[in-house]
Amino acid sequence: MRLEWLFPALMLLLSLPLISCGKRGDPFIPPPQGEDLRVTGLRGEWKGEFVLLSGRVREPIGEVAGLRAYYAAYPLDQAPCEGCPIQYQGFQSFGPDVIKGNGFSCRIADIRPGNVYFFEVRVLGPGGGLGPGSNRVQVEVP
Repeated sequence: MRLEWLFPALMLLLSLPLISCGKRGDPFIPPPQGEDLRVTGLRGEWKGEFVLLSGRVREPIGEVAGLRAYYAAYPLDQAPCEGCPIQYQGFQSFGPDVIKGNGFSCRIADIRPGNVYFFEVRVLGPGGGLGPGSNRVQVEVP
């Protein structure tokens, strides 16, 4: 019987503890943070110098650390179709001060004329967890 494979297999077995991370904990996935926090009824409006986003937050204010507004800009003549997927190009974060009661409003500055903008807002939960995305709004900036 040939046992040439025994030595490499034994070396591999003995080296496994050396390449592990060493962190011990429960073998459970931690619960997602911010999953129940959601923005509903998102609206966007061009106000001449900025876009005003407003909507409602569905969870108690004590659990909200802020909001994150994602945006994408396209030239007016190259705007994607109504149901086309949008690849967001960046985001702006806001603290809990933009939330009043169960509603919010925030200003998005640095808007360039001649573009159509798409926005989606997510709630920042405790520990930085993101809630699901809101509805998408489209704002034309002439």
